[in-house]
Amino acid sequence: MKSKIISFLAFSAMCSVSTFAVDGPKITLPLLNKPEAVTQGDAPTPVHLGLKWDERERDFSVQITNTSDHALSVFGVNTSHNIFVRKIPADVPAGGRGELLLTYLATGTNSSNIDIVRVRTKDGEKQFNILHDRESVAKLETDHVQWQVGDAADEKIVRLTADVNKAKPVAVRALGVGNKATLKDLGGDRFEIAIKPGSTSAPNQFPVILEFSHELPGANNTIVCLVLPRNS
Repeated sequence: MKSKIISFLAFSAMCSVSTFAVDGPKITLPLLNKPEAVTQGDAPTPVHLGLKWDERERDFSVQITNTSDHALSVFGVNTSHNIFVRKIPADVPAGGRGELLLTYLATGTNSSNIDIVRVRTKDGEKQFNILHDRESVAKLETDHVQWQVGDAADEKIVRLTADVNKAKPVAVRALGVGNKATLKDLGGDRFEIAIKPGSTSAPNQFPVILEFSHELPGANNTIVCLVLPRNS
């Protein structure tokens, strides 16, 4: 019996403590800790950036509101792709606000128009939806085209409108063996992109990439092209 109790004590080290009796005198043994419950805070708060069409970087802040009668500790902040944290308030006073300083930085690998900031506090999680609200100067009719296996490898047409005084389409590139894409200027702000796959004999995927006279931060400049299995 003594050796069994010692083995159990060794296994349960570094856990919380409970007291009970084993064949007589009370013995204090640790029990496994339960993870702390995390409660969900208020509904997500929208934050509108209102970015200019060529704006790549913006410093901004969000307000963490504390409606309780006690100071609110901030444990950490989690952000999505384009958002970086500059300063986190350690505590938010009762009935007050704390300022979270952030930076938006556009990248060429993500065209989403929203980022998420999650703040973990003593009273649960608070979420901010960062809406880019960017001025648009170029718009694709669609960002994907598709064929089925066995289809004729015919051209698919995608139309594009662009403010040529700010960012004019100048070229398109189709990646992959045999795939082709051409850009046609229809006059004014209208353009047409013709896309032709090298083959439709097997499932395939390739991108067509648009190039503009001026960089368009945060904009989608890729058309996804798919050759899908034929429906049975």
